[in-house]
Amino acid sequence: MNTEEKQPVLNPHVVSSGTVPASQLYQEIADGTTFQQGEIEGIMDAVIHKMIAELKNGKTVELGKLGYFSLKITSRPVTDKQSIHAQSISFKNVNFRSSAWLKDQLSVLSFVRAQEGYQASVDTSIEFRKQTLENYLAEHPFITRTEYTRLTGLLKNKALAELNSLVKEGYLETHGRGSHKIYVKK
Repeated sequence: MNTEEKQPVLNPHVVSSGTVPASQLYQEIADGTTFQQGEIEGIMDAVIHKMIAELKNGKTVELGKLGYFSLKITSRPVTDKQSIHAQSISFKNVNFRSSAWLKDQLSVLSFVRAQEGYQASVDTSIEFRKQTLENYLAEHPFITRTEYTRLTGLLKNKALAELNSLVKEGYLETHGRGSHKIYVKK
């Protein structure tokens, strides 16, 4: 190997261990306080709606000790100030800047190295997966891609491809779109 060649720089990244749904947070908070889950959900909905209103008014919104939310906008490329018009500017995203307090709370994390290599789907036969699906649909009116992944051990993309293949075969049909898509037996 040529000693003048630079070694690639390796950077760590977080490997998510899952997503905690808001309903689970609300329930866990309710279990540890005198608030009801519905009260917590109602307060959060009110905070979210008020945040949206303030962001639409061009404000930066501080959310307690968590941090600050602000809008990010975009426009078509222009070279002259006179070419910038409101019609060419659009919403792009919401920025979040964490507070010093939140950073301090998370600075005590300890990290472990993830297993090397890529994740792989569990090696089961299509017949086994179809039977598992059949059993599930006998007790439930529909299945989601996430639930199919959990049941079969297939990774996300393989599970999605297999469910869509079953739709093409006429075994399943879909309702909804995107993350709200469900699969029902035809």
